[in-house]
Amino acid sequence: MWKEEIDRIMKDDKLHDMSYQLKDGRICWYNVRGIRYSSKYGNNFIEVYCSCPDFQNSYWNWRTFKISSIKTIDGKTYEEIIEQKRRQEIFTEQKKKEMSHLKENPHEAGCAIAGVLCMIGFFVGGVLFGTAGAIICFVLGNVIGFYIGNEIDKNS
Repeated sequence: MWKEEIDRIMKDDKLHDMSYQLKDGRICWYNVRGIRYSSKYGNNFIEVYCSCPDFQNSYWNWRTFKISSIKTIDGKTYEEIIEQKRRQEIFTEQKKKEMSHLKENPHEAGCAIAGVLCMIGFFVGGVLFGTAGAIICFVLGNVIGFYIGNEIDKNS
């Protein structure tokens, strides 16, 4: 159940918080690091260098924990971690779709730059030369912006 998350945090040497249910039903919190699978008890157990802040005389020591008795890691239950991963996968898929959309429509940068330059040309031309200047600068901004955008799209 927790093995994928344990594999992930094994790779870093950061300090993690873990809550664990003892045999008598109590739940204790531990500060853990240096996680590894137990060579003595097998892959359903982990050996952890930990400190228990629940006790008054807390010190760092190696302890063995049964993976199925872990309640939270870094304040998240197993279900919350699975939900977070599911959301991340959905987000990644959406980003892939957006990127493929950009590849399918290579003129998007050209359109965006053309639109911006059109509006700038329209306002500047209107202020400096009136209505006729606004229209001419609008068209000129569109042409220049589309050309610049297409060059950017070709190079990317």
